Amino acid sequence: MKLSKSLTLLLGAAAMFAMYGCGSDNRESNIDQQSASYQASAACIGCHDNTIYRSPVTGAIIAEEWKASAHNTRNGASCPDCHTTNGHPSGGALANIPGDVVCLNCHTATSMRTYNAHFVGGATYDATKAAYVTPYDANSCRVCHNPHDTTTLLAVNQQWAASGHGDVTKEPWMHYPWRSSSRDACQRCHTAGGFRYYMTGTQGQLVAGTSAIFGKYTTGREALGCKGCHTDYSWKRITPQAAFVTPYTPSLGASNSFPAGTVIGDTQLCIPCHAGLTGGTSVETTTADLKNTNFSAFNSHYMAAAGTMYVKAGFTGFTSASAVLGTSTYGKSLTSTDDGGAVSSTHRKLGTSAIIGDHGITAADGLDAGGPCVTCHMKGGHSLAINGDAFNRVCVKCHDAEGTTTLTASNFKTAFIDPQAEVFENALNLALNILQTKYGVGYNSAAYPYFYDLTLDSTGKTALKDWTRSGTVANPKKLLGACFNINLLKREPAAYVHARTYTRRLVYDTIDFLDDGVMNWSVSATAIAKNSTLYGKGAKAYTTSATVGDVAPGTTESMLYLNGFNRTNGAWSTPERP
Repeated sequence: MKLSKSLTLLLGAAAMFAMYGCGSDNRESNIDQQSASYQASAACIGCHDNTIYRSPVTGAIIAEEWKASAHNTRNGASCPDCHTTNGHPSGGALANIPGDVVCLNCHTATSMRTYNAHFVGGATYDATKAAYVTPYDANSCRVCHNPHDTTTLLAVNQQWAASGHGDVTKEPWMHYPWRSSSRDACQRCHTAGGFRYYMTGTQGQLVAGTSAIFGKYTTGREALGCKGCHTDYSWKRITPQAAFVTPYTPSLGASNSFPAGTVIGDTQLCIPCHAGLTGGTSVETTTADLKNTNFSAFNSHYMAAAGTMYVKAGFTGFTSASAVLGTSTYGKSLTSTDDGGAVSSTHRKLGTSAIIGDHGITAADGLDAGGPCVTCHMKGGHSLAINGDAFNRVCVKCHDAEGTTTLTASNFKTAFIDPQAEVFENALNLALNILQTKYGVGYNSAAYPYFYDLTLDSTGKTALKDWTRSGTVANPKKLLGACFNINLLKREPAAYVHARTYTRRLVYDTIDFLDDGVMNWSVSATAIAKNSTLYGKGAKAYTTSATVGDVAPGTTESMLYLNGFNRTNGAWSTPERP
């Protein structure tokens, strides 16, 4: 059968780069008009090779796409192989491709090298990986692949397959068999189908299938594939049903809704799974009141980047909202400008019209649409990484130097990102040290409920239940709030980038409460007492200014993170809170 030569071309993102010839250097550079596939399609091409017959997705002439594809150049599939003519052109109609079954005529478990990357399991369930395709994915081949030229999105699909969203072995997709009735609420973020249901308002329960599809079963585990965010291989995104509301009751008067619609564009697809979670045994349905610390157990969950960037997550009620702090009130210093507070953010403006004029950015830079998540994480492609491309297209517009070091795509991470990550982690570890030495509370990020009573169990396996610490803590709700912040930030490892100012203040306030139970701006002294090598505080932060990068004698980078300072003259802030 002439189709046997194309046994490597159609299904799934990871398959594309592993399959022989699919977009590789040995792909035919010229259209092969002598192939058997071409000859079998000649009559169709005679009528359809014109501008009338264009792909509704790519806009390209369908016949031209097919000519350039391996379906033709490698003597793969002709037009009649995939389309039932029903008498056409003499009569009847040319039917569209009849679902995925026609693809499996050639792309079988035997012939397709990456078959198991798409369909997990066999006669029995295989719990070692998640799937790209499940029994719920009718016509899913064309969600990721252009059938007329499967190489159209080769680079994009390769990037996606290597990303956290596409790696079928990653924890978000593998931790539970998400497609089970007991995990209904989890499905919206842990399966592509569940996310699509949630975002489009479609009702339906996703459960692990018991019948085979293409000879394979589903484990109930599914990576976040193309169909989660896109309608098809055109990159047209699905239309969200509404604006997303935070799972928290935010502190200090902040609104509970995130921006939506044209304001942040495609970023609204990122927010639902990156806002965080909280609650007790039913973490998916319990709403925490961070204003009153109305939760007895909690789970801030993972990667709450939107929750921190938009200043919605984090316990901030260590003192009253109206308490005076320098020239501003405490409340405004922990509330975004979007909600009438004082916490501004250039990162939050990215991908919106508000970015124009900030740091000299103009419309010509192309950074005013799509919202912040998409602007930063998609400029470098579907890897979602802040890579060299992302730096050159976005970061360098504002971050062209760090002190006297000129930043480039090659040194940006080591000279700028990594040092910030280090001091952020140092601050969190300082909070954990105080929590353990002063309160006898340990932390285990690998197990819920994370915080353990070390006075009962030195191995850190006894869940903490008494937040009063046997009556020695006057404000147990604030202790709980401090622990919430630690868990939130330990599980959002890039919070120092997503919300630099807000994150520094959350860490500072957490330590300020933990060290003596009073908000008295004592963090610098506490840090020095705990580790004078890591935390040094000279007469000034910088000898002249932060823009020059001349750190004052006796001052350390970790102290610069904890203590506020004047970037123009290098003096320490009073009060010291950043």
